[in-house]
Amino acid sequence: MSKDALLELFHDRSGTYSTFLRTALESSVSEKWGEGVGAPFSLEPYRMEILGIKPGRMLKKLSEPGKRRYHYFYNSDGKVIYARAYSEIGGPPEDRAWMHADDFYEYDADSAFRYVFGNAFRENPDSKLTRIVKVVYENGLPVREFQLESRNFEYTETNHSYDGSGNLIEIKIKWPDGPYPDRMLKIYHEIDGLKVFEIRDQREIPVYPES
Repeated sequence: MSKDALLELFHDRSGTYSTFLRTALESSVSEKWGEGVGAPFSLEPYRMEILGIKPGRMLKKLSEPGKRRYHYFYNSDGKVIYARAYSEIGGPPEDRAWMHADDFYEYDADSAFRYVFGNAFRENPDSKLTRIVKVVYENGLPVREFQLESRNFEYTETNHSYDGSGNLIEIKIKWPDGPYPDRMLKIYHEIDGLKVFEIRDQREIPVYPES
């Protein structure tokens, strides 16, 4: 998906927080909670690990807002359509409430979208769209990502490579507009857990877990 197409979509979806929230809650048929430093669920493969962050875990029971808590809402197909990440309590002393960031998801036959709305207070209709991510699937596997951030409208393209068993083994991130060089990541699925390395100057630099 081109930057221009994502930019058009970004402008079309801006100012629609209330619509996204209403649609998600009306479509939700189940919910789960998670906790941890990183989000337990990610549309983009290994999004937390690439950042050097350990993904959280899903809780077996329903919970309530708290620091580093995540609330997920699912549609009838069992897909996440709305995720709320709680951070900290904010607001004036007489009206304190949990600050949160909200992600909304849309799906079609061969792609999915994630719309990220920045830190919000309660259900603030003025919550700003800060990022759009499109993930493209082939044979059920996510093979490409296209991302646009509101900050300077930074655009990235990500390509995934798999081995014969369907394991993701390589991730390449590109900034077509610059100013950064391509980023190449190698993924190793080992007995003692997942390992991610960045290839830099023909060397493998540990990314996850940090050494």
